[in-house]
Amino acid sequence: MIKTVSKICLFFLTIWIYIRIFKDFRFKDVLLIQKMEKQDWIRLLLLGISSAGIVLIAYLSLLPFFDVALIKKDLTDRLEFNAAGFVFVGLYISFGNSFIEEYFFRGFIFFNLPRK
Repeated sequence: MIKTVSKICLFFLTIWIYIRIFKDFRFKDVLLIQKMEKQDWIRLLLLGISSAGIVLIAYLSLLPFFDVALIKKDLTDRLEFNAAGFVFVGLYISFGNSFIEEYFFRGFIFFNLPRK
């Protein structure tokens, strides 16, 4: 939790400093999807499915090298996770943390900093 709050604060501090210096950034501009043609949507869908497939194949290929019982024991003993906590953390990492990082690195840094 401390890492996540620290990351969010640092990301927004960076954006806040940028806004103070250049005064031309709006948070919602990063979230807007410009008009895309059907061909672009199909390309994005295929890339997303391909990426998920590669991750799944890598997971299944490397599964024999992982001791799942040891990972479960570590999560329950050291981190005191239960099933509900594990689901919550998994959803947060998959959606919340990913959104924050994508917004900052791809939306903000990729599109704004090179212009300055």
